Amino acid sequence: MWNQRGFTLFESLVVIIIMGVVLLFAALLSKSWRTNSRLATANTQVQSEVLHKLRATALRNPGAITDSSAAAAFITISGTTISLYACSAATCKTNADNVLLWKTSLPAGVSASIGGGSKTCLALTSRGGVTTSPDATTCIGPSANGSLPLITVS
Repeated sequence: MWNQRGFTLFESLVVIIIMGVVLLFAALLSKSWRTNSRLATANTQVQSEVLHKLRATALRNPGAITDSSAAAAFITISGTTISLYACSAATCKTNADNVLLWKTSLPAGVSASIGGGSKTCLALTSRGGVTTSPDATTCIGPSANGSLPLITVS
């Protein structure tokens, strides 16, 4: 009678196939975790940095805007770049020579939009209210309840 030691070829193949399936699922899960992490990072960046800097700049009113309905500061979104501008008393148009105060890039593969639509500008007055004054075609208007429109990342 033989003294059997080790595994048969069939048993080894079954173990290798099971390990392959487990590794495949682990790779798929880690990909979704990385994607979710990039989105969470971008969302935090937009909500904490961009909106707070916009509101603080508008309330500080560096351009000494006296009209309470005119924009004091605005942000623009172009691809993965978000820029913060201060308006001067002479002009405040999204295509004019405004003062660029701050610029940031979103992580690779992440895009942002204002209000979930095609608008690329969000402007605030010196009192912190939303206005369309720089450019009504690209700037989103105030919401019905007066809160800031959402900047969504995807």
